[in-house]
Amino acid sequence: MYAFGGTDGVIHISEEMPHPGRRVPQVMMLTMIIGLATAFPLFLSLMFYMKDFAAVISSRLPSLELINQVTGNDKVTLPLFAYILFVYLVCLPSQWVTSGRLAWAFARDVGYATWEVSPAAQYC
Repeated sequence: MYAFGGTDGVIHISEEMPHPGRRVPQVMMLTMIIGLATAFPLFLSLMFYMKDFAAVISSRLPSLELINQVTGNDKVTLPLFAYILFVYLVCLPSQWVTSGRLAWAFARDVGYATWEVSPAAQYC
C-alpha cells in the first residue's frame, strides 16, 4: 500500500517541483523500483528461513517471532528488532508531515467535500 501512496503523493505536489513533466514520471517509477528492490529480497529471505508458520501467525508479535526464527538466537533477535522499531519510529514524523502536506494540497484542489472553512468558525 505504501508504494501506491508514494506514487500518488508526488502528483499532488508536482507543481512545486522543478521540471515536473520529466521529474514526476521518474519519481513515480523510482518509487516502485526502490520498493521492489528493497522489499522483495527481504521478503524472500524471511520466508525462506521461516521454520514454523503457525507459530508466527499465532504470536502476539509476529515480526519478533519471525526474526527469532530466522536468526535462531534470542540475543540477536532483540537488538535487531529494536533497530527495526527505531527505524520505524524515526520515519513516523516525516510520514505525518507528508500526509498533512498531501491533505492540504488535496483540499486546495477542492478534493474534499468540506474544503472551505468558514471564517466565523475561528479555528485558529
